[in-house]
Amino acid sequence: MRGIILLKNRGIFIIQVFFVIFLFACSQKALKDSRFENLIIDAQKNIENGNYSKALILIKDAIKLDSSQSIAFLVRGKINSLLENDSSAIKDYTKAIHLNPQNTSAYFHQGVSYSLMDRDDLAINCFNEAIRTKTEGSLIFETSNNDLLIFERQIDVTMPALRFYRGKSFYNLKRDSLSLEDFLYCINTNYNKSNSLLYAGVLLLNKGVLEKGCLYLREAYVLGNEDAKRYISKFCKSTSN
Repeated sequence: MRGIILLKNRGIFIIQVFFVIFLFACSQKALKDSRFENLIIDAQKNIENGNYSKALILIKDAIKLDSSQSIAFLVRGKINSLLENDSSAIKDYTKAIHLNPQNTSAYFHQGVSYSLMDRDDLAINCFNEAIRTKTEGSLIFETSNNDLLIFERQIDVTMPALRFYRGKSFYNLKRDSLSLEDFLYCINTNYNKSNSLLYAGVLLLNKGVLEKGCLYLREAYVLGNEDAKRYISKFCKSTSN
């Protein structure tokens, strides 16, 4: 019953889950020389266009120019993950965290990489750290005090996203009660609702709560989740519509 496979295309998965805080602020040196900023922007454009090898070259040049900015290691981690080099990606996220211990995005994507390596125990630790940075309200951005215009681009990792991927890791480790809590949170916040309903439905079936589980599965199917259909066909025939 546990055989839910949502990871169907690694590249699409990594890009979709890279809803990462992307607030970039140059150091004094890099602000005087816009090459660092341009390298980061160009690397991101190449990532979006699928030119991962070119993006990796650009980000390596950015790190040579200024190795004190966690955003550079965060982006390189993203590239390495897209290139299916999760061990290197994890090292990059670790470096990003070292440079900015409140880097929610680095914890989050480190967790994603660990999960892709079937190390969901470690992934959960990373997701917990990411959640801590959000709940403490102490996120530290890389800013510098100057009057020059700072390039800023922000894509936030939301709390529901953190709870969803932590829920998946709990699910993979058969920690069903904790997993269900996360997916119910996601349902209540309308995050990735069809998949959240699917997971919650299957978890409730595992607990013997057939009526509620089947209700969630039917809702998932109505929202277009075809994976829910096989569970409905197998387990929900005797429950009311």
